[in-house]
Amino acid sequence: MIAATLYGGLGNQMFIYATVRATSLRNKTSMAFNLKQGFKDDIQFHRFLELNHFQLELPQSSIATFDVPLGKYIRFVSRKLGFNLLKPSMRFIQERKAQRDDIIKARNAFLEGYLSYESYFADYADVIRRDFTVKERYLTQPVMEELSSIKSYHRPIVMIGIRRYQECAKSSAIPPGGAAETPAYFKNAMEKIAEETVNPVFWVFSQQQEWFRENVDDGTYDVVYAKPKEGVDSAIEDLYLMMQCDHFIITKSTYYWWAAWLSKKTNKMVICPAIMKKGGCKEWVYID
Repeated sequence: MIAATLYGGLGNQMFIYATVRATSLRNKTSMAFNLKQGFKDDIQFHRFLELNHFQLELPQSSIATFDVPLGKYIRFVSRKLGFNLLKPSMRFIQERKAQRDDIIKARNAFLEGYLSYESYFADYADVIRRDFTVKERYLTQPVMEELSSIKSYHRPIVMIGIRRYQECAKSSAIPPGGAAETPAYFKNAMEKIAEETVNPVFWVFSQQQEWFRENVDDGTYDVVYAKPKEGVDSAIEDLYLMMQCDHFIITKSTYYWWAAWLSKKTNKMVICPAIMKKGGCKEWVYID
């Protein structure tokens, strides 16, 4: 069995699921998830399970995932020992200490980490894309109306995903490479796509839209701003809309990474910060 605890935002949850799913298929074994502890421990951001928005299964196993009384502490000891104390035949693999093959070839293990590398699941990309089909009930009338409005331009639609980590009170919560991309990054990326496409429209997704208006949107290009979403379904609604775009400019965010990766456009252009190259796709464009 391949097991893991789900935690983090939607993008993080998707990476964990994709790696566990592909590893279980590759090594012909079952999979299981702890759907509780990772979110119970998230006292800073109060994130919650969001994978139930997709057409996939989330099997559980109390023993394999430490979903038992005092499970958090048993997992701590198991991490030190290198195996599941409740199931000694099951390895405990910490991504930060493991080699790539330790995860790729695992047959009976609990995986700990964000597991945010495409190479962990690239050989099962078709399965992962199918699993991440959004359930129809989340494609509400307002969402479909917004999509219809943007498609009415009949021009290439370029998604711009901006995360500025304004929610991170502690610097330790900000990923390596700095808090956010500069205005120059977005302007260079927009210019590069404008050179490769005919009359694009840039569609901005961010909780910091005002920052983009003040620092990037100087009137050179046609820019539209995604409608603000609220509630527990807001992330999946915007993810679906982003997936429908033709090209992508993203920042250091697993959420925006998935929007670009899940797009079915065969000739899409994806521009990312250079720091993302290690875990990204070879055909994407990386700039400073």
